[in-house]
Amino acid sequence: MSDKQKKVIQLGLESIGLCLCAVLIQWFWIGYCNVDFSAPLRYDNDALTAIVSKKQLVLGDTSRFGWPYHVESINGYPVYDLLYRLSVYGIGIFTKNPVTIHNVYIFLIPICNVMVAFYVFRSILRTRWMTYILAILFGFCPYVQWRAQIHPMLASVECVPIVLLLCIWLWEDPTYNVFGKGWSYNRRNWATLLFTWLIANNGMVYYPFFSCFIFIIVGICIWGREKKVKAILPTVTVIAEVSFWLGIGFLPWVLGYINGSGISASNGAERNAFRASVYGLDIKALILSPTGFGWDKLKNAYHLLIDMSNENQFCYIGIIGIIGLVIAILALFLGQQLETVLKRRITLLSKVVFGIVLLSVSHGIGLLVAIFVPYISCYNRIVPYLLGACLLIVGCVTDGLMKKIKSKRVKLVVTVTLCGFCIFCFAEQATVYGRFEAHCNDNLKEEYEMDHTFFVQVEESVSNGSMIFMLPYMRSFENGRTNAIEDYDHYKAILHTDTLKWSYGAANGSENDKWYQETAMRSFDGLVKELVEKEFAGIYINLDGYTEDDAKLIVNGLSIASNCYEPIYSIDGKKLFLKLEGYEERIAGYSWLAAKCKVCEYEVSEEELTSVLNGIYILEEDAVRKLAEWLGLDESLDAKSYIQMAYKILLGRAANDGDIGAWLGVYSEKGFFEVLKGILGSNEFWEKTGK
Repeated sequence: MSDKQKKVIQLGLESIGLCLCAVLIQWFWIGYCNVDFSAPLRYDNDALTAIVSKKQLVLGDTSRFGWPYHVESINGYPVYDLLYRLSVYGIGIFTKNPVTIHNVYIFLIPICNVMVAFYVFRSILRTRWMTYILAILFGFCPYVQWRAQIHPMLASVECVPIVLLLCIWLWEDPTYNVFGKGWSYNRRNWATLLFTWLIANNGMVYYPFFSCFIFIIVGICIWGREKKVKAILPTVTVIAEVSFWLGIGFLPWVLGYINGSGISASNGAERNAFRASVYGLDIKALILSPTGFGWDKLKNAYHLLIDMSNENQFCYIGIIGIIGLVIAILALFLGQQLETVLKRRITLLSKVVFGIVLLSVSHGIGLLVAIFVPYISCYNRIVPYLLGACLLIVGCVTDGLMKKIKSKRVKLVVTVTLCGFCIFCFAEQATVYGRFEAHCNDNLKEEYEMDHTFFVQVEESVSNGSMIFMLPYMRSFENGRTNAIEDYDHYKAILHTDTLKWSYGAANGSENDKWYQETAMRSFDGLVKELVEKEFAGIYINLDGYTEDDAKLIVNGLSIASNCYEPIYSIDGKKLFLKLEGYEERIAGYSWLAAKCKVCEYEVSEEELTSVLNGIYILEEDAVRKLAEWLGLDESLDAKSYIQMAYKILLGRAANDGDIGAWLGVYSEKGFFEVLKGILGSNEFWEKTGK
């Protein structure tokens, strides 16, 4: 057997062993043995959008958003995360359940990170056991643990070790990516075509952007060393290759934009330099552990300084990463004295670390870049690059240390000691955000199944392909929390149904989004009339989006307006569905006032209320007096309390000081009924009732 074959077999055995180790860590240490893969690990916010995106990819379920003015724009989306798409398609061969696909995908993320890091570190470092440890530390870093559930595309950081490998090649190989007759004979040039494709298709544009910035740093270092502009051409070529692959991914978006169907996922979202400052990297977040390293004082400091500090609370790089960061700082000052190849690598990597910090720290260079490129705004997402460079620095130092030790006995002692220390460091960082526990998964499974039961009932109650209006109105991208509703909660309807079309989900600012927002603000009668005209089959309401009083009013008002007095409720009573069958057009304002009477627990017949309404239109005193009686408005109230109560009941809002001041004079001069008549005659009241 040749030496080459032996090396291949050895690499294969090492790969199998390391992969098995990573699987066991995920299964037992991280806690996936407690997970029911058919239930979501998280069921809110961005995690929900990640699950829905998998349903779209696997089932081609893209045409149920943004009705009645739906625009099929999926072909206009940029395709810059092909690695993610290919992975989802691959898992989708075995199951079509988007939740299971999502769970399997995030289970595999750290394992893939470990394997790619291992191959890269193994090609750079000589200390074999250190490559295993560094790969595991990188693959299971806290950043990945948290990101996997929220932003799985960002948790897939396989491109980071590859970028560091290309940096080493650019720094050390004078023939690398140099155009000429010998270009095709350098296998690294061909490998780079694949590697730059991987970089361009990883990390939602963030990682290609960060990668190119790091290549620029390396190019500057090479220029400083060689004192020739020509020396940076290989670096420019690598950046051009990444840009080329990324440009191909954006072609559908460009073509869609030209023909009017292309949209940007972040259209209408706040993206500016200020946001880049807020989401800049916080250096203390890199070195303070959420556990405080077992020291209560540090733990309290973490929660005081970092806890809930946007995404920075997930930037901890672990003890080995911190050691690498300290070495990088020292190397910046000692770099002129480092002459060996190994030491020059450390110097290069330390400059990469410095450049990363300079770009990403709050109020750093990224703030200036964001003025011109505002869509790259979360610079703390560069943490995997900083961590990868720091780990590689530690690996280089270990290589130098092991090379200097000549005694086998001493080398064995040092190896065992360092391995034990690294295992301790891994244990410290691996579960800083906790393990998966069965009871947490069970709670989400109960909520998930409850929602599924409700939405299946809704789907079965109407015809296939029916349109459903969703309340409250929410933008489809970064709407934010609405009362007790988390962002993207409306995606649950799309996740649990297969044929229904929904008003939610259109691009921010699109024709459908504007119509959706305007319609949601209509009076009860006006809203139902508009939906009937547009042939909607019903109205879905998430009551968590309203205060308790508003929820009662909306349910009563829309039940009356839609002539649906037996809505379909979810088991917990927080969601309901009103069918629009049997609709009868009401006199303007009827549903609003009928709902108010119902909330106030006054039973009023339709004929009687219609008579009063007709009287109110011309402000007949008897009608006004009758309405006041139904709604509990009487002269026993003092003037201020009367005005406040009238505003709350009739206008659905609190009276401000200006309102009260204006009506107090009317109350004192003309009395109780003139105030009520004035409010009933106001434009604001008729906007509420739809007159």
